[in-house]
Amino acid sequence: MAVAVCCLGVWAADKDQPPALENKVEPDWGDLTAGYLVDLVDVELAVLPSGEPFSLAAKQGSVPDPVVRALKQWRFSAYKKNGRPIGFAMAVKVPVRHKLDSDMEQSQRPVWHLPAELNDAIKLGYDLDPAKAALMQSNLPNGEAQENLRTSLLSYYAEKGAGDLQTARKARRDLITWLIHSYPQDGILASPYAMVNAAGEPLADSEGSALVKKEWFAAVSQYPQDDVVTEGAVSFLRIADPASAWRIVTERRDWLKRSNWLGNIAAFGGLGVTALAPASGAAVATSSAKLSEDGLAVSFRKALLQSQDLKVVLSGLVTITQAGSDLAARQALPSGYDDYCRDLLKHAHDLYSGTSLNCDLKPAGMKDPALRMVRVGGNVAEARLVKKVQPRYPQAAKDRHIQGTVEFTATISAEGHIQHLELVKAPFALYDASLDAVRQWEYQPTTINGKPVAVITDIVVNYTLQ
Repeated sequence: MAVAVCCLGVWAADKDQPPALENKVEPDWGDLTAGYLVDLVDVELAVLPSGEPFSLAAKQGSVPDPVVRALKQWRFSAYKKNGRPIGFAMAVKVPVRHKLDSDMEQSQRPVWHLPAELNDAIKLGYDLDPAKAALMQSNLPNGEAQENLRTSLLSYYAEKGAGDLQTARKARRDLITWLIHSYPQDGILASPYAMVNAAGEPLADSEGSALVKKEWFAAVSQYPQDDVVTEGAVSFLRIADPASAWRIVTERRDWLKRSNWLGNIAAFGGLGVTALAPASGAAVATSSAKLSEDGLAVSFRKALLQSQDLKVVLSGLVTITQAGSDLAARQALPSGYDDYCRDLLKHAHDLYSGTSLNCDLKPAGMKDPALRMVRVGGNVAEARLVKKVQPRYPQAAKDRHIQGTVEFTATISAEGHIQHLELVKAPFALYDASLDAVRQWEYQPTTINGKPVAVITDIVVNYTLQ
């Protein structure tokens, strides 16, 4: 396992040399020796005076079991200050493998996952009529987080359009710009509901598009390293201003989703997509009836065809085939699409011969598998817990007076079973016991519009000495 190690904490202030890594253990990936993608995850290790790692905290993302078990066995030379060994913190970039199956290929295209706390607000929007919507609009609170009423109104206008299009356009413009200015981290802003097209569909609003673009530039300038703000901004700008979207993502060199968004931006830009449906996110219009020969569109197509980053290529290919299906259903597929898609598919095969992707256009209305997963808060998931195996408190941890929390990122299947667990933060002494117990937990299935969906959530196990 290749690692990049840099210093944090005590010696950073004194400009001392970091302790040497004396024993590095590689993860045991079992039979996962081919057909995988790699993420570089930033991890902070807290190390005891003896050089033994004490705890792990992932700065973004999470760490699978093989990496955790390897890191537990690392050993550093002792660090001394004033002649005494002391503990320290060590920043490490660790490569994490993810099996490259068909689901993983499809997931390379960034897709908005509906936060569960917004589900009720969106459903409320479906039930509004013009009179109720006008009343709600006139009585909006100063805040948004409690009832998410602006989310309800955005879903109403996107789904029903309202009888008066001018009223709907102005209302959407005001709602979206207010949210970006006041709550740029709001989950609805990375969704199609927050899209304002300059042209190409009934709710298109060129003036509103320009105003939203200006607000996003201000938000990115204010929060340049905020992943949620970046995602919301890029979700909008990939259509309104793809060159700026590309620049913003390119500058986020340590962002885990960087390659996925670059592929997505290049795919839309290369096809010349100029409008997305505000209810579904489907591509609905392009700049011309054939693939544009505009310099920017050509450069985006070349970027995908020449990229050696498999994530970029897979993201681009999945985006292109989905957008192609959307456009074909509207008799708006630009000529030249078939040849371009086949060229990109061949490039993907050259990078990964086992790809399951193809250039077949999906039937109109076919659901994207990624939309069948939602992210929910830990408290929401815990309320649906129907089987909880209590983690044991390891005696060795008790003897050493170790307490604290173990935090996981979990994927829960549509049936309510733990499907996948990765570690976010924990003292190593408490990890195994937590993992063994949580793997056995079961949940009441989560449903969206009556249909079971898989869930991504956070699970926290607390250990407290009496």
